[in-house]
Amino acid sequence: MELADITLAWVVGEICPFVGIDTDFVEKSLSNNPNKPKWGESTPHNAYTSSSIFTRPILGRENRIALMTKDSVLHPSLLLAPDTKGMVTISELKKKLGVSDLKPQTWALNEYEERIRTFWHDVFRDTEVPQFETMNEAEGLV
Repeated sequence: MELADITLAWVVGEICPFVGIDTDFVEKSLSNNPNKPKWGESTPHNAYTSSSIFTRPILGRENRIALMTKDSVLHPSLLLAPDTKGMVTISELKKKLGVSDLKPQTWALNEYEERIRTFWHDVFRDTEVPQFETMNEAEGLV
């Protein structure tokens, strides 16, 4: 869930200048798990590692490291992600790109991402968790 929160913060930050977004609602919707990893340190996962042993041969194991070049730009959270079996690791990226430091290849967080990062473990927003409609409540709205 925390990886999705990082992605959501990026999307919101990128589109905020063009559309109206209730950022308070978004912030209250983020994971409020007190035991969540620090920002960027969630364990990466994908469909392959999350699937059963029976579906893995169908899915196949593919990573996109071959698409990476010295001009590739990375999200800063990648530098904090733990090395995980079945995922492209920082050491593999460094070897592929022939660099010892990936920091120069990261982009700056947008303003909203930076805001989310600063209060990643704050609980001030946890008292007003948004309530989503049930299917019964949504009936007749459309």
